[in-house]
Amino acid sequence: MMSLLMKVRRGVPARSGDSLLKDNITVRQGDSAVLKCSVDSKVTRVAWLNRTTILFAGSEKWTLDPRVVLMENTPVSEYSIKILSVDVHDEGPYVCTILTNKKPKSTKVHLIVQ
Repeated sequence: MMSLLMKVRRGVPARSGDSLLKDNITVRQGDSAVLKCSVDSKVTRVAWLNRTTILFAGSEKWTLDPRVVLMENTPVSEYSIKILSVDVHDEGPYVCTILTNKKPKSTKVHLIVQ
C-alpha cells in the first residue's frame, strides 16, 4: 500500500501544438501532481511557467520552490515536472512553452487542488 507521500496522480498529458486546448489536472491537497508536455525532435527549447513565473527553462531550475522538480528518466518525447505536496496556492494555470525551428507553441494546463 502506498503512503500518501508516495501517491502520485497523473493528469492527462498536455498536448503541444495547440494553445487553445487546456487540460485540467485535479489533485488532492498534499498529493503530488505531474504536469506533462509532449515534445519532438524538432524542439530546440522548452520551458514550464506558472502564471508569469518561470519554473524550468530546459533543465535549468528557475524557481526556488524545492517542491517543484523536473521529472527524470522520462521518454525523450516528454518534458514533465512534478509538484510535491500540492497546496491550494499551487492551483492555477501552468504553461509549457516549446520553441521549434518554425515558431513557438504553448500548451496550457490548469491545476485544480481539492
